Amino acid sequence: MKKILGILGGMGPQATIDLQQKILNLTVADKDQENIRIFVDSHPQIPDRTSAILGEGASPVPALMESVRKLESCGVGCIAMPCVTAHYFLHQLDIPPHIEFLNMLELTAKACLDRHFGQTVGVLSTVGTAKSGIITGVLEKMGIPYIKPLDEDLITLGQLIFSVKAKADMNEIVRKFNVITDEMTKRGAKYFILGCTEIPIIVQAYDFPYNFVDATTELAKAAVKACGYQLQ
Repeated sequence: MKKILGILGGMGPQATIDLQQKILNLTVADKDQENIRIFVDSHPQIPDRTSAILGEGASPVPALMESVRKLESCGVGCIAMPCVTAHYFLHQLDIPPHIEFLNMLELTAKACLDRHFGQTVGVLSTVGTAKSGIITGVLEKMGIPYIKPLDEDLITLGQLIFSVKAKADMNEIVRKFNVITDEMTKRGAKYFILGCTEIPIIVQAYDFPYNFVDATTELAKAAVKACGYQLQ
């Protein structure tokens, strides 16, 4: 049975488009009618998730629930939320029981186990995600060894993520991003989790030299399968 997909997006808008493109690329379809029906609520006015986690801004939960209700009214059978940091608030969301919510954290960790068993992963994320431990907590439960950026590099990475949202010069973003990933590789990272949905946009801008698990791609794969379609 085919399901309608709902995308709870806008965090940020480019990340939402990136998910849609990856879903399109990953779906076996020879004509328009064989693709997934998708309702997208790109809601950029949702309060910043990192600020809320750090106690510096409003909770995004009311705005997230507004989007959930809108998607429910469209008849979606599952919801994908292309924002890793927003998963910190998942336990506060009232997802209707008839709607499947696709959890990026669990999907990403499972991909790490399947493709890089026993290897140390470098976790790249927002400051909010890092401080909350939502990714590393799942990795620890699954026995996946990991390292995080140095504190000063984590701050820089957060700034790069906001630079992507602001459509800043990608060459400078890539240069600073390389410094962070090279340093983590020297400390033992064998591959990386792209644990913020803006980070794949950085990686796609150049020939990234390291192996990685892209949380957005894992979410796209799960969405295709959950909606009853065949993966490319």
